Amino acid sequence: MRNRVMSIFETLIALAIFALWTFGGSAIQIGAEDQSADSNSAISRIERGRYLVHDVAKCTECHTPRDARGELIESRLLTGAAIPVVGPHFAKPWAAQSASIAGLGNYDETFVRHLLVRGVRPDGSRPNSPMPRFKMTKEDANAVIEYLRSL
Repeated sequence: MRNRVMSIFETLIALAIFALWTFGGSAIQIGAEDQSADSNSAISRIERGRYLVHDVAKCTECHTPRDARGELIESRLLTGAAIPVVGPHFAKPWAAQSASIAGLGNYDETFVRHLLVRGVRPDGSRPNSPMPRFKMTKEDANAVIEYLRSL
């Protein structure tokens, strides 16, 4: 029963993200209004990046593998995983696997910053659903990058 409830919940989250991405405007804005006074320190940026990754963007939901019960495997945090929900039939293309982003994965920070600030890859292409099109501030994108590099 718990797996069924989690599956329904995860599907609803994916659909909500997809709906925001597709129908709710061009991008999801994050963090411009709540800059902290000490955001210049490296520790503060890493803490801010962790907050954005875990609590705002919820990157762990797709980029962290799950165990048989559907729980995140904390020891493999942000190392890439199978997408935990199947996309709706109208959401094509839908990614089957998320990339490893711990340590920035195979990406350089210029690529990641461009994706997070502009919502598209440097070549102008969009990531497959359910990846949202973020429009972060450069400061927040840099905080996310520092956090991911720290893993």
